[in-house]
Amino acid sequence: MIPFTLRAFVLMLCLLSLAACGETTLPTSLPDCEEGQQSTDEGPCTPQPDDGGDGGDGGEEPASCYMPNVTPCSSPRILSSQTMFKSCYAPGSSDTVFMSIKLEESTIDFIDPTLVFDIVKVNPDKTTTSVAGSLLGNQAITVTPDIFKSDITEEQLLNGLEVTVSFKFLERSEPGNYVMVISLFMDEDAFNPDNLVSRLFYRFEIKETP
Repeated sequence: MIPFTLRAFVLMLCLLSLAACGETTLPTSLPDCEEGQQSTDEGPCTPQPDDGGDGGDGGEEPASCYMPNVTPCSSPRILSSQTMFKSCYAPGSSDTVFMSIKLEESTIDFIDPTLVFDIVKVNPDKTTTSVAGSLLGNQAITVTPDIFKSDITEEQLLNGLEVTVSFKFLERSEPGNYVMVISLFMDEDAFNPDNLVSRLFYRFEIKETP
């Protein structure tokens, strides 16, 4: 997990990227790549039906959570991703999922490419709150290979990184709409907004078992 001060700064930039990834407003309806509220307008970021894969040792999900995998989007749209991360999970559920991250152009002047992980919730007043701790507790996600801690290169990004991600949501996880965010920076200085290259957004819901 990134330090609190860094996380707070990263969140300041997150809403602008979310709004750019689809619509510019944040209505409450069906998913679109914007935030923890959902958009009714269909667009490039609207999750499309996709035969979802099982993730491993996932906890039992409510019937309403047997939904398609998340369809990621990016802003700016120079990153692409495929994933088995589902669009709905129950509190206390766990999963191990496949995820790929690929850079679609080689025009970035990278110094030390850095990926940062977080989970955010967009509040009604459109402020962004980091909620990774309240959803995952002290149990950090397990990533193999760990692209968030080990060195990565531009060549690897252009070829496409492939990882497995294991996680478990706390039993007390609050139901609601969330966004998993992966941010790519030119170097390790994520405090500098000029270093932000792009963000990937994975919108999902925590839903109580009926």
